[in-house]
Amino acid sequence: MPKHFSHIENDPFFIGQLRAMLRPEIKGATDPHDLQRRLARLGYRVRRKDGQQYLATLPHGALICRCWFASALVELDFTKSHNTAR
Repeated sequence: MPKHFSHIENDPFFIGQLRAMLRPEIKGATDPHDLQRRLARLGYRVRRKDGQQYLATLPHGALICRCWFASALVELDFTKSHNTAR
């Protein structure tokens, strides 16, 4: 795990609030492009680094935490970079 965001990932209040805010967007996503668009509206994106998927900020791409929802969306492929500016 990259050390530069471990203090955020270890904050249970922040992660709980983030999960609550993103839960409807994650559940409503129909494909990777749809999820990326939904996350982008809220200022986030899925970013791949070191073989892991992370939730990152837009536009800077700062890593926030590991994607806790990746296993729930197994059929979605986040290995390709998607342009969310559309």
